[in-house]
Amino acid sequence: MDTSEIIGNRKQYLLKRAKKFYPVIVFLIILFLAAFIRTRNLPLLQDKYPGALDPYFFLREARTLISQGSIPEIDRLRYVPIGADNRIEAHMTSYAIAYIYKFTHFFDPSFTIEKSAILYPVIAFCLSLIPFFFLSKKLFNENIALISTFLLVISPAALQRSMAGFADKESLALIFFFSSFLFLLFYLDQGSFGKKSLFALLTGMSLLLLGLTWGGIQFVLLTIAVTMILLYLTDKLSLQDEVAYIFVILPLLLLPHFTLKYGSMLGMLTSVTMFPIFAIAGVFLADVIINNLPCIRKEQRPVVIFLLLGILGIVLLAVVSPARLLDIGQKIYAQFIHPIGTNRLTLTVAENRQPYFVEWLSSFGVSLYLFLAGGIILFYTLLHHLKAKMQLTACFIFLLLGLLWSRYQDSSILNGTNIPSLIFLFGSLGVFSVLIIIGLLKALRDEALAADIKELNTSWLFLLAWLIVSIIGARGAIRLFFIIPPIASILIAYLIFYLFTHLPKKDKVYRGLAIGAILLVMIPTVLSQMNSSLQQAAYSGPGLDDQWQKAMAWVKTQTPENAVFAHWWDYGYWVQTSGNRSTILDGGNYYPYWNHLFARNVLVGNNEEQALRYLKVHNATHLLIISDEIGKYQAYSSIGADENFDIFSWIGTYVMDVRQTTKKGNITDYIFAGGTYLDEDFIFEGKVFPKSRAAIAGFIIPVANDDDPENMDILQPEAILLHNNQQVRIPISCVFDDRQKLYFNKTGMEGCLRIMPRYLNQKYQQENGAALWVTRKGMDALWTRMFLFDEQMKYFHLVYDDSNERELAYYGGQTMGPLKIWEISYPENLTIDKEMQDRFLSITTPEWLLLEKSSPLLT
Repeated sequence: MDTSEIIGNRKQYLLKRAKKFYPVIVFLIILFLAAFIRTRNLPLLQDKYPGALDPYFFLREARTLISQGSIPEIDRLRYVPIGADNRIEAHMTSYAIAYIYKFTHFFDPSFTIEKSAILYPVIAFCLSLIPFFFLSKKLFNENIALISTFLLVISPAALQRSMAGFADKESLALIFFFSSFLFLLFYLDQGSFGKKSLFALLTGMSLLLLGLTWGGIQFVLLTIAVTMILLYLTDKLSLQDEVAYIFVILPLLLLPHFTLKYGSMLGMLTSVTMFPIFAIAGVFLADVIINNLPCIRKEQRPVVIFLLLGILGIVLLAVVSPARLLDIGQKIYAQFIHPIGTNRLTLTVAENRQPYFVEWLSSFGVSLYLFLAGGIILFYTLLHHLKAKMQLTACFIFLLLGLLWSRYQDSSILNGTNIPSLIFLFGSLGVFSVLIIIGLLKALRDEALAADIKELNTSWLFLLAWLIVSIIGARGAIRLFFIIPPIASILIAYLIFYLFTHLPKKDKVYRGLAIGAILLVMIPTVLSQMNSSLQQAAYSGPGLDDQWQKAMAWVKTQTPENAVFAHWWDYGYWVQTSGNRSTILDGGNYYPYWNHLFARNVLVGNNEEQALRYLKVHNATHLLIISDEIGKYQAYSSIGADENFDIFSWIGTYVMDVRQTTKKGNITDYIFAGGTYLDEDFIFEGKVFPKSRAAIAGFIIPVANDDDPENMDILQPEAILLHNNQQVRIPISCVFDDRQKLYFNKTGMEGCLRIMPRYLNQKYQQENGAALWVTRKGMDALWTRMFLFDEQMKYFHLVYDDSNERELAYYGGQTMGPLKIWEISYPENLTIDKEMQDRFLSITTPEWLLLEKSSPLLT
């Protein structure tokens, strides 16, 4: 063998080896990129401050696991004096943080539990990429798997809940999320019953672990249920598949043994979102029983059994419990229209709000269209051998448009809740469903069609089920956008691969232009997503900012260990974890009625004695209020209001417009521009200005002798009220300036304009450059009197105030200010009767209030 031949053989060998190992190398590079992007914010976190709110709960639980070895059944730092039942919570995240700490601390004693909590989401997300890669590979091939993994890594929508510091449930959940789907496909793909059973059991175990981690298991269960129904109706399941399915659901029956998060066994079996996966087992059982009946042909059996069981179930419910049948129908309807619920608590949390299509577009950009295009092409390719492929694909496009465009924009004719929106949504669902049913019924008589249907790709049917369930889920709440990037990444990767493999090979000019067009779309999209993710990660600092860090350090050292803090629920985990003090409320919202009671009796209450009664029942020693309450006032005044929203209000912000300042003689008129609607009907000089329709566009504050500080005098200001394109100037009753309220006698609109400084780019601009409009309702609220107007209360003693460092002011577009803490004392003659105490400690919410706990889909 000559030298050239040896070199040639060696070259071929190296190329084969490189081809074999290139997926591993590329995957490792993608893994490194994932970790690199998600750790850009480590300097901001300083190895000790996780981001957001919920991570502090899991950090505290992890500390408990390290120090005590287990999590107590009752958490006494929460919901004083009752405590929180830890059996309701999912603790897998806390265990993951604790075990990462234990493992790493063994090799590096300087490694802290805080650093473990910070790095946990990055570690968990990177681990989840392994089953995700193999899932994508199982669905298509290695190349698509690598592309889809890369796209998932750089997706901004997948970043927030997987970057350093965001120690929440989702990152860990993704491992079991992808694993359950991967094992499901292996289970359906195996030839022997033993292997089917093994992978079915692995699917069930993954689902069990997912359920113990994240309430989002219901999306996975619905996806699997829809997949199994599709496979059953298309006669793609063998009797071995049906029998082995029992191993999928058996582990799920253990969920109530480990957690009460999903209720009892009966609660799981009757849940609208969990029932289908269990009901399918009943369908399979019926199929196995009548397998040998000669009156029904094998290919007809799935449709016949499914229809018979469905009709039988509806008839039984209609006869035995018509109300239950109606209830199920209403719940299914609600899953499409208000998936997260309509209660006040849920709807006042920003991330629980249902998104409009324009928000989908804002979050995903061009990727949204690429994702949908990939889904449409996949659907068409799946049906390419069917005669009705064009009609079905058109109906599929109509379905996607109905799911997304039926909630296009708040101001649009398709706002998601009006009649045209509902017709579009349910019309698209109905048309698509009817066409599928007609096709299946036709296949009962047409053996050729039945054979064609049976040839449909199993994995792709699963992928389409995943697509539809994900869109339906994500249209329910902005928070659930997190479930879109995985399926979107796979479908975009498939779209890229499909386009490149279907380019004409002979016409090189056309091929070159086509490739150029594809790259022209894809490269800017990828670069934009990469840059967006890098920027988002680099500036994602700790949830507990410098102001909170100082305040909690003070709390930890200057308050008794048995102190109990009263505050709005958002801050509970911070006070418990960083301040190491008990709280009445926190982000778990286990007793939603308490949010109503605290808002009504304390924050928005107008009676100091009533507030003290509520606080006394809950053993409160301190009250904490921060400037964030200004923006949240609308939310908690809604939650605290009665059936008629008696105390529902909000605060408007106004900024001085120096260009409109005018001077006449010794009086200067200062104009404050802004805009806020009235929170109640207002009558002036016989004219009615209706709430939520008439708006205050600004204020005019006349000041006499403003160039002479000693003789300067603020005259009665006027509100500029707009209604029906008419502008009316109305006197207002109060201005708060220089730490005092100035009242005016001229009859007009009750309320107070709270003057404050204005800053721009951290530079001082105007001493009186902005103002907050506090309405008549707001002036009576305890929190505004104490926090905004500095009123002294007999039994609330201000013990912490960082106004010297963070004065209340308008900073470049938002109002920011101090954090204040009052120590509470109680009068000796304070009376609390048994009825009042029971009401203040009640965990049962009155039906009218509709403050049930948030959907488990969010937790």
